[in-house]
Amino acid sequence: MVWLVLQPQLPEFQVDSFSLSNFTFTNGSRVFLISEIQLTAKNPNRKMSLSYRHVEAAVYYIFESLSKTAISTFSQETKNQTSLVAKFAGDGDYVEKWVVDGVNGEIGKFLQKQIWY
Repeated sequence: MVWLVLQPQLPEFQVDSFSLSNFTFTNGSRVFLISEIQLTAKNPNRKMSLSYRHVEAAVYYIFESLSKTAISTFSQETKNQTSLVAKFAGDGDYVEKWVVDGVNGEIGKFLQKQIWY
């Protein structure tokens, strides 16, 4: 009955911008990076406010986590959009060798395309 009355919908998250700097691998497979992601959280509900107590954001390469961070607690009224910023600092966590090889390969492909355009 509650579901029929409230007709709840899941919140939506959208990446608005992504920046990455000082991205390096050292000592074989230790990753260092500085990154900032600007997000928009949308509450599509007409009858429910939302509160976010613990939100964690992560930067992944395929399914391997490169860095994680927590986003501050926030609340949203009905039919509301909230802009958020997630700042990451990868400080030397170990990643598997296939991640290093994959990222370096992707960077090589990107740089090759930039030369030809």
